[in-house]
Amino acid sequence: AELRARIATHANVRGVIWGHVHQAFRLQRDGIEWMSTPSTCVQFKPGAEAFCLDAISPGYRSLRLHRDGQIESEVHRATVFDFDGGDPVEDG
Repeated sequence: AELRARIATHANVRGVIWGHVHQAFRLQRDGIEWMSTPSTCVQFKPGAEAFCLDAISPGYRSLRLHRDGQIESEVHRATVFDFDGGDPVEDG
């Protein structure tokens, strides 16, 4: 709540992004995009009551910032991933 109150005093803030989380998240609230970027390692299963790894591949978030304040964002996932070895492998 304190961070949102501080951000609300700056009309030019269009988005807040953070990392070092193991889940992708995106929400628009009060005209501001709130986004986490997934881990480049294993992902945590959303909504699990106990710690649990998700089967979804590691990833990252790309951003495209427009002059009008619009934010385009996409989460990209590793296409091949060995969950036993834990090392992402790129195609090609």
